[in-house]
Amino acid sequence: MKKILSYIAEWYQRDKKIIIGCVCAGFIFTLCFGFCTKSYSATMQDNIAREVIRYHVLANSDSDEDQALKMLVKDKILKHYHEDISACGSKEETASFLRGRLSEIEELASEIIQEAGYDYDVTATLSQDYFPTKTYGDASFPAGMYDALRIEIGSGSGQNWWCLMFPPLCFVDVACDELSSESKKDLQLVLDEDAYDLIMYNETGKSVLVEIRFKLVDMWQKRR
Repeated sequence: MKKILSYIAEWYQRDKKIIIGCVCAGFIFTLCFGFCTKSYSATMQDNIAREVIRYHVLANSDSDEDQALKMLVKDKILKHYHEDISACGSKEETASFLRGRLSEIEELASEIIQEAGYDYDVTATLSQDYFPTKTYGDASFPAGMYDALRIEIGSGSGQNWWCLMFPPLCFVDVACDELSSESKKDLQLVLDEDAYDLIMYNETGKSVLVEIRFKLVDMWQKRR
């Protein structure tokens, strides 16, 4: 052990400048890498969040009955507003439409809940919520803050369900395993190329590079 420590001490004294230089260079590289990836993460997630409105339905609990009720409310709300929201041409127009009908949405959800035999309270808000990484069909959205129509049933402590109100991906087949070509075109219209590649990395020819980028976004967003 003494010989090893003696060798290390001699090596350090002999190459001290090189060792210190390497340590400093490594430290600077780490700081730069962290700053760049954090900046990239914030920019990419913000770019996506700025163009979409999510639809977020929270069940009262994780019981089979409450989860089934959540899906019933989700489906009927979507069906009721299908034509109106599909006719909205921008995020701002969609947000304005939803904001003006929050009380109406609450009343409709309450009716659905009561008809199903429950007496849970329900609230509908248009708010900014934190979402973990979520996958919808073959599209994945990075974690972060997003504007969302939020419907909370009862305590809202059960598993939630989500899709996009704008672009209106909810109104295509929500049970499908991948987005329709029409939905992908809608996403391409509102997102820049990098943001679209990030979301749809499974289908692009840049899958490896984009998957690395996606993990960086996910990592930093979870720390925000």
